[in-house]
Amino acid sequence: MLYNARRHLVILVLLAASISCSQLKSHFNYLLFYVGRVDIIKPDKSVSPAEIKKPVFSDDTVKTAANSSAYIQCGSDILIRIWENTEFRMYRLTDRLRSSESKSEFELTAGRAVLTAGKLARDGELKVKTPTCTVAIRGTLFSVSYVNGITSVIVMEGSVVISSPDGKFKDAEINAGQKAAVMGNTITTEKTVQADLDHFMDFKNLKPLPDINSFPKEKIKEYFEKNPEKNSDILPVFGINL
Repeated sequence: MLYNARRHLVILVLLAASISCSQLKSHFNYLLFYVGRVDIIKPDKSVSPAEIKKPVFSDDTVKTAANSSAYIQCGSDILIRIWENTEFRMYRLTDRLRSSESKSEFELTAGRAVLTAGKLARDGELKVKTPTCTVAIRGTLFSVSYVNGITSVIVMEGSVVISSPDGKFKDAEINAGQKAAVMGNTITTEKTVQADLDHFMDFKNLKPLPDINSFPKEKIKEYFEKNPEKNSDILPVFGINL
């Protein structure tokens, strides 16, 4: 009896470990890299410090302190840089490697983020919500910020559609080379200037890492710490050509 009980216990432990490994292999959303003080706030308000290649989950909030930043990757198509003094919630995350084929949704409650995303499939969806509007993306490189009650959107590549959650203004399509500001019931648009494009200087050369589950932490660290143009000895092995 005692032998059988122990045998069953060992089987259960091995089964639990197998399930845990399987879940990890099928995970597609990570905080890849960070600088300074970065925390992940869980839905129960517990706080977990950032780590390189740390899994993130729906309803997690990434919070950066002053002089800090974080990079988040969702699947193989979405890469996000979160700037300092920012709170960025993972409202809905992709359930597959090809994130362009699924639905992803984020919420920016304070600060600024820059996103790059591959062209979405017909059923794909990517949105960023702020307290004043929703930004829907179809494949683009853009930044969004929420500071002092104003949402600012700058589009460097592709296009986005800005909509009001309560119909206070008509949907507005913002294309490459344009920027928009949403305050209260109004939205204004204008052309970008060089100072706007400077927000993308360090980010535009980065690309989402392929097959993120097999990418080792030390290579992720090298990728973000070195100039991307000098990473030719690191990235081709994993299928990236910059």
